[in-house]
Amino acid sequence: MFATQGLQLSFLDETRSPIEIIRKQPPPHPESPRIFSCGMGRNSVAAIVMFWKLGLKIDLIIFADTGNEKQATYDYIEIFQKWLLEHGMPLITIVRKEPGEVSPTRKVLVAAKFNWFNYLRWSIKCGGETEIIRWLIQSLNIAAHKYTTLEEECLVNQSLPSKAYGGSKCSMMWKIEPQQKYEREWLVENGHAIKLSKKKFQTLEELELALWLVSTLALEFGESSDLLLKMVLLIWKLRSHRVYSEGILAKFPVAKYIGFHVDETHRLLNKATSQMRSLTDGIYQNHYPLMQYGLDDLACQMLIASVDLPVPPKSSCTLCPSSKLEEIRDLDPDDRKRAHLIEAVWENGIQRQYDSSVKGLGRRFSWREINTLSNLEEVAIASVQESRNCHCID
Repeated sequence: MFATQGLQLSFLDETRSPIEIIRKQPPPHPESPRIFSCGMGRNSVAAIVMFWKLGLKIDLIIFADTGNEKQATYDYIEIFQKWLLEHGMPLITIVRKEPGEVSPTRKVLVAAKFNWFNYLRWSIKCGGETEIIRWLIQSLNIAAHKYTTLEEECLVNQSLPSKAYGGSKCSMMWKIEPQQKYEREWLVENGHAIKLSKKKFQTLEELELALWLVSTLALEFGESSDLLLKMVLLIWKLRSHRVYSEGILAKFPVAKYIGFHVDETHRLLNKATSQMRSLTDGIYQNHYPLMQYGLDDLACQMLIASVDLPVPPKSSCTLCPSSKLEEIRDLDPDDRKRAHLIEAVWENGIQRQYDSSVKGLGRRFSWREINTLSNLEEVAIASVQESRNCHCID
């Protein structure tokens, strides 16, 4: 039925494809909270529409905003919010990374006057001259103040998004961590989890040891056997569900829904080991509904159109080093200018390593030079870009 079902994975005792594993995954516990990680692309929108059609429950829909999403994505959020409201679905909760402060110990990041940083923001917003902004950053060392967007972080640190260096810190810091932080708070506030003091219990093993000590004292001093029984049952529950993570203890594993479609099984694999990632991640049980029901990209588009919604644009930030050549060329002129500014500031910054193979936001090429690439260079770049995988686009 699926082309990917023939993929053999040697790490399984019983060799099965990722799709087969997903399809045989048991449903969430009836009491498990259901959270949908929404990237505002075709995948996640289609999956949410599918949930509505099937009458399935969603408790929280969450989207992380880097502050530099495409304007088309911001416009689509308004359209989709209206549709969710009309169809009795929870509205999208939009979260952002908490403003970060730059360490004053780094030589390149020297404290500057707050009004200069405000002027920098104003200049960027108003399309100020590149040379003026570069001079402000480099000569005055605009730093040690809070930045609220990925763009500001790059300008302050005179750096590129980590994806340009082959890493994934940008998606972790600006997408995954803000969502997880909000989710933990939401779980506690809505009675799905309890918060444990990190001063008392940093790991599950420490918590179990504390319970064992209390139960031993209860026996020593003749406390009720009911207390001991409750503690034993709690330890057993912790061992069986492993629902302790990041300072909270969840009552039941949290069902996290992720929008990978059926032709994206490669996204389930660990690049280093080529093995499928675990479906369990701390308090979360990851579910992939599009894979479970066999929906590919075309099916996602048809599903969205079936409820009179426009198909959303590709969701990725305007600075994404994984952007394809045609996507870079299609950027809004103002977004391209801002990207060129980031490259210019990075090129003249202290952090740049001149012997590095990194040339700019395209990693092996600068976005400012995109119109000077030869046909052969474009073919080579396109081939490399096909293998890149950014986790911000679903």
